[in-house]
Amino acid sequence: MFANKISRVTVLISLLFPQLAAAETEISPANFSHTAPITFNDPKAVAVTMRLPQWSYFASKHQLADLRVFNAEGIAVAHQLMPIQQNTPSSEFSVDAIAIPVEADVKEVVGREADIQLDIKGKIAIHMSDIPKDSKSTPKPKITQWILDDPKLSLTTIKNFRFELDETHKADFEAEITIESSEDLRTWQPVVSNQKLFAYFGSHRLAQLSITIPASKSSYWRIRSGDADLSRLVKIYANTPSETIPVTEKLTVDCQLSATKERVLCPLKGVQLPITSVQFDFGGQRVAFNALINTYKQVPQLDKLTPKQQPSQMLNGMLTSSESTVFKLNGLAIEALELMVQQGGQLGISSSPSVAVDWPAQQLTFLAHGSVPFTLAVGADQLLKRSEQVINSEWSTATGIIKEPAQQVPKALSKSIPKRPWLLWGLLAGSVLMLGWMAIRLLKER
Repeated sequence: MFANKISRVTVLISLLFPQLAAAETEISPANFSHTAPITFNDPKAVAVTMRLPQWSYFASKHQLADLRVFNAEGIAVAHQLMPIQQNTPSSEFSVDAIAIPVEADVKEVVGREADIQLDIKGKIAIHMSDIPKDSKSTPKPKITQWILDDPKLSLTTIKNFRFELDETHKADFEAEITIESSEDLRTWQPVVSNQKLFAYFGSHRLAQLSITIPASKSSYWRIRSGDADLSRLVKIYANTPSETIPVTEKLTVDCQLSATKERVLCPLKGVQLPITSVQFDFGGQRVAFNALINTYKQVPQLDKLTPKQQPSQMLNGMLTSSESTVFKLNGLAIEALELMVQQGGQLGISSSPSVAVDWPAQQLTFLAHGSVPFTLAVGADQLLKRSEQVINSEWSTATGIIKEPAQQVPKALSKSIPKRPWLLWGLLAGSVLMLGWMAIRLLKER
């Protein structure tokens, strides 16, 4: 009799568990706005991996939290999303450099006044004051610094600079070098100081013509010496370290210019994306101003901001029509960008620009559990939480292909999902207590 009671309670508990699980798993591809078949060729593969297609980022309602993979039985299988990383080997490239001469008998870094600016193409333009033409009173000028002006530098991490000398006369060369970096050509930060460059021509040539620096990235670099003549430097090379960098997705969207021509607003197709960099394209328009870039989690009004429409982050920097003007963001999910002049006022453009944005590309991996075909489903308003699981990277893995998506009107999640899950948990707890009480009675009777 007691065994019968125990079995009844056990059956009750076993019936409760499927109902609780149903509250989490009772979904199907019909509940999503976009579905696409997945194919792969290895029937023995335990897991399948592939790069997530760009359309899925825009189909998602909640930053890929509403992404699922279904097998042929309509069961959502375990999946995992990971940022894609790419290994890049070390490389070397020559850079353009501008020489700045000073008088030989002047000890300052710049012996006469020099105005360093950017021209309309974003290239460095250096205007120097006139010097007397009396050759008897004016020493022959020498070069004590080089400013590197190359678009690749702002996009690349540098670990080393290598120099080539003009060795026509085989004269010994020696210089003590300081390397500095800058983002605006006004404020310079020392990176390394008191570094020795030399080349001695004796019976055997001895040379040290490279300088290693802490791996860093900057828009502009300056190579200078306090008193040595650097005019014999004929070529400068920058060396990049081997590194692992994230692979990104890229999208170009058209922006909107406000009626007052004081703001540019760039909505990102109505979704939030974790933007890591932005680059504006003004077409044939020439621009050069200090920019203020604001980001928003929701698209604000174009001609009027309300107190609730405050930017989530702000970025200042020099913006020109040069293609090298790239602004880095911190990857917070945003839905719109805004461009303004840092000091306020009109932007000085007649038509709206476009903007290219980058965000981290994601790799999708899922367990090939169940029957083929498998289906990728994205876009469900009711799914706000992720359903990812860690998948063992040592399992046999096949590469999958996601075919073109199909759009549909998503059905609401099944109404059979209990609206009061707390009631089921209460019944479960009561059943466990009853089972324990009956077990204690059994022990006392014995």
